[in-house]
Amino acid sequence: MHIRLATAHDISETATLSVSAFADDELLEWMYPQRAAYPAHYRAAFLLRYQERFWSPNFFFYVAETDEGDEDWSGAAEVVGYATWSRRGNSEVAKRWRRSQYSWRATVEVALLQIEEWYSDTIKADKSLDYGKREKFRAAASADFEDVDEMWKLNNLATDPRFQHRGVGGMLIAWGQEQARRENVCVGLTASKVGQGVYRKKGFRMYGELPCPGFISVPMMIWEPEGKEGAWGLYRDSKQKGVVR
Repeated sequence: MHIRLATAHDISETATLSVSAFADDELLEWMYPQRAAYPAHYRAAFLLRYQERFWSPNFFFYVAETDEGDEDWSGAAEVVGYATWSRRGNSEVAKRWRRSQYSWRATVEVALLQIEEWYSDTIKADKSLDYGKREKFRAAASADFEDVDEMWKLNNLATDPRFQHRGVGGMLIAWGQEQARRENVCVGLTASKVGQGVYRKKGFRMYGELPCPGFISVPMMIWEPEGKEGAWGLYRDSKQKGVVR
């Protein structure tokens, strides 16, 4: 098994994979209360989101793909996990990462996808979604890690349930940790209840809680390079408005 940059052809697979991978995700269950009744709408939400992230220069989209000889090899390479990363900050390093993704085609694709999202939201096309709850979460998430100037953010991580507990997630996490180690910055993420154990095994610790009105607080976790432990504050030290650490 190996990881590689995603291609446009992978996005449909990641959307399908997400439906099963996040079957027990409490935040998505809250935001998409009708996902069982409208499964096609629910999958389409993942598809649009990941199309935008694939084309946006602000995101780095990696997939885990099977190799011949792997357990459960199907006879053809399969995408069995994915991660989306973003490099936050205004340093030259952060800007260089974002410039590396820029293209005119990407600019056009993102603009078209944003129009599609705007139209879908205007007519409330997604019957699986509670639009009010989504906006509450987006407002809360806009303030995540606002007191960290430079960091790598793990925005999404999922593994096909058939391939869980085989190190797929660890491979995808390790990519971002290696970039952060080289640049001497931290890695941040928001975690589900299920995901917290996985991240702790990979060296992450609690950083704070992101309050979301109408929903339980969303845990925020960070990983710090060796020798920088505690450099981003302890759990109890937060001065960030609305965040308990």
